[in-house]
Amino acid sequence: TILAIISGSLVGAVFMALHSAQGSKLGVPQMIQARAQFGMYGSVPITVIVVLIYVGWIVSLMVLAQQTLSAVFTGIGHTAGLLLSTALTLTAVMVGYQLILRFNRIMVWLSGLALVLTLVYTGMEAGDGGASITGAGGSFSWAGFLGMASVVGVWQLSYAPYVSDYSRYLPSSTGTRPAFWYTYAGTVLGVIGAMTVGAFAATEQQTNLSPLTRARIAWVVARQDRAWYALGEARSRLRALGQTDAQITALDAGGAGLEAKDQALLVVARNLAASPV
Repeated sequence: TILAIISGSLVGAVFMALHSAQGSKLGVPQMIQARAQFGMYGSVPITVIVVLIYVGWIVSLMVLAQQTLSAVFTGIGHTAGLLLSTALTLTAVMVGYQLILRFNRIMVWLSGLALVLTLVYTGMEAGDGGASITGAGGSFSWAGFLGMASVVGVWQLSYAPYVSDYSRYLPSSTGTRPAFWYTYAGTVLGVIGAMTVGAFAATEQQTNLSPLTRARIAWVVARQDRAWYALGEARSRLRALGQTDAQITALDAGGAGLEAKDQALLVVARNLAASPV
């Protein structure tokens, strides 16, 4: 699993970082740049697709933020958590790029430290559990390896349509190589680190979780990553374990009807799948 994460991230990040390198030189949004490849009218359908990606990202992130707030601060209801998350996001958008930049200068160190500590902790726990980290309790298969590498590669590529929307704010004197390598190194290290935490966590819990809980986690992660083949496999597993379509669909809404600990576990799984950086 970890080798697949590394391979997929190293390859997928190349194409994303190449887009980032264009930003400081051209100084225009990514979709304006697309006119050079697709033409004035040819870029229109591309822009429509990217707008849908924007909407999908912001909706999923707002829902995840709401679920995280509700899980950490139990006194905050679902509606209040969603409104608070949306208000904070709108504030950052209205203030603009400089606020985001200053905030990231602080959070990159805090997030990096948290990631390293979590990586060390989950790695030690997985090792102490006696489970096989490399195989995650099963035998190696090319289908599984390529499937995981593809998911990670697509994750990296999903940032390509708008990565230069951020790098275009860099000074025009910024060289192509620094823009490429800083973007590439940052996203590769972040994705590999966070997804490895997920792999360690899955390895640690594989002997402690019931087959039904594992199938639920598989459904939530596959849904979040838009891995449709894996989603179909998870549905088959859930049905084989006696779950109805209504119970399966309820997992998309946080697992209504499940115990609080099971709901919290699904939130963690969804967050890890949705925001590895």
